[in-house]
Amino acid sequence: YAYGAPAFAHVGNVGFTANGHFDFVSEAVIESFDLGWNRVTDQLGAKTGSQYVDQYPDSFKRENWSKMNDYTRSGDRLEINQTITNLARYSACNSNLEITELDFALGECGKAKVEVFQADLATGECHFLGYWLDENNNQRVGVFEFCSVYREGSFTENSNYSLKVRASGVTSYQTKLGYEKSVVSFTVVGSY
Repeated sequence: YAYGAPAFAHVGNVGFTANGHFDFVSEAVIESFDLGWNRVTDQLGAKTGSQYVDQYPDSFKRENWSKMNDYTRSGDRLEINQTITNLARYSACNSNLEITELDFALGECGKAKVEVFQADLATGECHFLGYWLDENNNQRVGVFEFCSVYREGSFTENSNYSLKVRASGVTSYQTKLGYEKSVVSFTVVGSY
């Protein structure tokens, strides 16, 4: 919805906006809608997109959206989308990761101690294999993608890291003995 509506806000790791046909209602309806939006964000203590991106509109009035439609200026949709991505990355994952290999939801996020055991050409420039502990305190192997946050070569073998990670599905890799192994894959979203 952030692409289709002008105002965006978040409380903790929950983001929200409103979507509607703002071009097809009267000025009075828009003003009333803006008033309601401001009351909701104030009562929730929400932070709005304009607090993070210059010229991000706080109103549902179309004339306040001009910067969003100009891809050559500050406040464009690419910058707004990146801001929303960063908000999600930094405001989430504050509790311990509590999943198992067979019981997790895509996008589930949390803090995990990770021991890297393979980070080489076989895993690729943006991935490493590492051990993590599931919610039952069992050591598991996972594939971790990190280039959206860290540069290539940031993780070294036989090293331990405190990471915020997001479960991104199940993947498989080939062991050194040639066996195929299925594991949970993660996207690294930061460290703690």
